[in-house]
Amino acid sequence: MKIFYNNDYIASPTSFETTRKSKFVAQALEDNKNIQILDPSTVVHKKVVKEIVGVIHSREYHDSLINGRNSNLACSSGFAWDNKTYDFAIAHSHGVVASVVTAISGENRSGSLSSGLHHASPDYGMGFCTINGLAVGATHAVNLGQKVMILDYDAHCGGGTMSHIENLERMGIIKKGDIVQIDVSVSGVDSYHPSDPHYFWLLNLQGAGSDGAYIDAISHSLEAAEAKYEHGMIVLYNAGIDPINTVNFQDPFGVLTAREQLVSEWIADKPSCFTLAGGYKWGNFTMEDIVKGHKINIDTWSLSNMFGVV
Repeated sequence: MKIFYNNDYIASPTSFETTRKSKFVAQALEDNKNIQILDPSTVVHKKVVKEIVGVIHSREYHDSLINGRNSNLACSSGFAWDNKTYDFAIAHSHGVVASVVTAISGENRSGSLSSGLHHASPDYGMGFCTINGLAVGATHAVNLGQKVMILDYDAHCGGGTMSHIENLERMGIIKKGDIVQIDVSVSGVDSYHPSDPHYFWLLNLQGAGSDGAYIDAISHSLEAAEAKYEHGMIVLYNAGIDPINTVNFQDPFGVLTAREQLVSEWIADKPSCFTLAGGYKWGNFTMEDIVKGHKINIDTWSLSNMFGVV
């Protein structure tokens, strides 16, 4: 399985889990013979990504990321700005686009060690998200003639992604139904009003029974995804591990394992890509825990890619 990463993923001036963890995940994958780590430029030129970013994000916000003149916009993701900020944000979107191209080419499953995507709206960043790489990757897929299903299991919903979908429809760049979002979240930090064909389930989970209730919600959302899926759609999976930072699960890594098995079984041989959302040290977690959580996703996918399905 091809996974995309390069050193620009960690180029942000702000040292934070979102801006640094990809390096540690990449190091943890070095001995996995089922995985090939590649620079996104080996698959698609960076200029393709920059062109899409310039279309889907407003000119003022886009320019602020490049030159930093409007500090409110340049730092709206919550990260400090410097002349590497744009390269950092572009890199994470570049990996998503490379992963999408790989999936479309017939390799079925691929991924990018990208984070900080789904809260970024067309006009500003938010919640440690700078450029919305999910919207960038989905737009590129549509440009190539493929519809997209975004499966978002971050703890917080992809309100920024939904605002991009609606904006792209208004601009006539995509048609309704070209990009469909399926969203399960356990926090109301971000929000949007879902409408057909999109699906959004906000759970209030705490304490006893949360493990089973969360997995039940994931199962229901996959039933909704199956009903809305069209043959040939690319599945773009925002594989958030931060529900374990947000909910007091009795067995947090067991919950992630069960969820990834369900997702992998549903995806089966559908063309698909993943990104690594969430993952923080909040709640007494360590960087080693974050890497462990993301490897649950990657290991499940890489084995499934070898043998067809889990």
